[in-house]
Amino acid sequence: MWTLTMPLFKILNFGLFQAGWFAAALMLDNAVWIMLGMIALHFIVSPSRLADVRLLIVLLPIGLTFEILMIALGFVTFSSAFVLPIWMILLWCLLILSFNHSLSWFANIPLVFQVVLSAAAGLASYLAAQQFNALTIGDPKLLNGAGIALVWALQLPVMMAIAKKQTLRKNHA
Repeated sequence: MWTLTMPLFKILNFGLFQAGWFAAALMLDNAVWIMLGMIALHFIVSPSRLADVRLLIVLLPIGLTFEILMIALGFVTFSSAFVLPIWMILLWCLLILSFNHSLSWFANIPLVFQVVLSAAAGLASYLAAQQFNALTIGDPKLLNGAGIALVWALQLPVMMAIAKKQTLRKNHA
């Protein structure tokens, strides 16, 4: 296996997450193999494979718990054969794999900006996915959209803080 230099890898990492999002939104359950390939490519060239695996182990249950909570509360339903589609699980993996790389800057901005950006980006992502018919935001749209924004305003900054702490622990070990 080989690795890319950090700046090149950050660009690839960003591209993999964006491509994974579009594959999921456009292809739904048919995107699973493509997304698995993207995750495999990430690990083939990652300069920090072990740290990335550790982050997935710690953060994936948190992300999936919040996703299931949003489904249970009626904020969102997915256009899939599964209540929580496999493509969404893989999209969470791609997002988490960006925390140490293309999204690492996010952990170093003031918390108030993290909260606002998380709420806005999280809701925007779900609104865009709804336009692709990958999911449906529950009715009333305004209330459930606000719920999605609130969940993201809380979960992403917490997950980034955990990721930052994991990275600091690795660097001081």
